[in-house]
Amino acid sequence: MSDGSFYRARLCAAAGLAAILLPSPHAPHAEPVEIRHDGGVGAGYTFRRGTTCTVLTAEHVIRDAAGPITVLDRSGAKSVAQPAYANEAYDLALLSLADDTAVACSTAWPDVSALKAARMSSKTQFEAIRHYPDGRETLVLLRYAGGTAQHLQLAPVDKLRIVESDSGSIVMLDDSPAGIVQSVDPAEDRVQVLRFDTIDQLVGDRFRRVDAGGALSFAGVLQGGRRHANWSTYVEAWLLQRAGRSIVPAGDPAARCDLRVEVLDWQRKQGPNPQYATVENQLKMCGKNGWVWEQMCATGRKNASTTPKTVLVHTVMLNVEMTPAGGATLAKLASGDLIPPPGLGTSGAQVELAVLQSAVASVANDLFKAGGCN
Repeated sequence: MSDGSFYRARLCAAAGLAAILLPSPHAPHAEPVEIRHDGGVGAGYTFRRGTTCTVLTAEHVIRDAAGPITVLDRSGAKSVAQPAYANEAYDLALLSLADDTAVACSTAWPDVSALKAARMSSKTQFEAIRHYPDGRETLVLLRYAGGTAQHLQLAPVDKLRIVESDSGSIVMLDDSPAGIVQSVDPAEDRVQVLRFDTIDQLVGDRFRRVDAGGALSFAGVLQGGRRHANWSTYVEAWLLQRAGRSIVPAGDPAARCDLRVEVLDWQRKQGPNPQYATVENQLKMCGKNGWVWEQMCATGRKNASTTPKTVLVHTVMLNVEMTPAGGATLAKLASGDLIPPPGLGTSGAQVELAVLQSAVASVANDLFKAGGCN
């Protein structure tokens, strides 16, 4: 990273030449691509939705791009790409290619349910794909060495190593995408990979939804009068993926409205767990005669030992303002209790993302329906 010992896998064409160049003994994988700009080199992977081809990569791969961004596939076909999404907080980016691009692009967005359910150990092996525009590819074998809900920490299996120009490379688990390469820690010989289920949560709906149309400018999420960078990123993701809106700079004539979100209060407290009410109803069957009641009682007793009676409840108060182009501002003040989905824990970025997106959606959707962005 920025401390020098743990650095971002920054773009460096020379570093990529240090890899061993061998024809892959495997059948070619789907569509890994090379990304070039300003003399730098990174990696990515193409996915198709309808006529649209999109390249998935790490955000720092394109962060300093001042000129054209070029994407090349294994056949040498190339296309100029345009940034379509950039999330610095998660180091994730998307590039869009022209509909008639010659770059290979046929892979559909994957189902991440298997990755979410996967049990990993030091024996779990991954493949990072390094490709070259002359048709060759190298598979760098990696094993599981730990991680978090958002990231995998992987270690090399043999002498082949992930290098700087592998930024954005796809990492596969059992022939399915497991994540993309973000950074390398040479001191510990570890590779940080952004998990694909986290990527799916941020941008997956872009590949599943139908465009709702209607660009808007977004002032961000404010707290105490200041823009909160991470919270703004979470709401931007909801606007792009769930609401189907595109975001343009303030003052852009394409904007149908301006949107501003302010978090006035965010309290966290213990409250009753709605799931435990089901357990209590099952336990009421205990003592009744009959096979059905006995089974419900047994299920209730089993669930009672694993279902908490209370959960952490987030009470969020928001003020959302939507100003149509040339019209009067529509504002809505709302407050409500929200419980994050099970499995996210009680704190951290994933919880904040889920809570804030849910809170904003309930308010912003009402303003959209009221014509605030028509």
